[in-house]
Amino acid sequence: MTTDDEMRDGVRDVRTPDEATRERTQAAFASLQAVMTGLVRGMEARMDERCPYRAHEDRCTFAGGCANQRRESRDGARMVWCTGDHHLRRTKP
Repeated sequence: MTTDDEMRDGVRDVRTPDEATRERTQAAFASLQAVMTGLVRGMEARMDERCPYRAHEDRCTFAGGCANQRRESRDGARMVWCTGDHHLRRTKP
């Protein structure tokens, strides 16, 4: 906001540069918090669901490593199986 804009409104902005910076920073943190809160709520809602990489016949399709993966050969083909017990439900705090 320029001095001309301030005078046109009839009110002069008396905030110091530090106060203006603090207000912008607080607004940015509030916006970030709103975004992060939405992400966390979505993750918490899906926490008890089955692993998205667990395919038909308990095969694991995740390309990385996982504590629940078991690698073995069956019928000459190398397979990766999901051994996680996805029927357990966590107790909510």
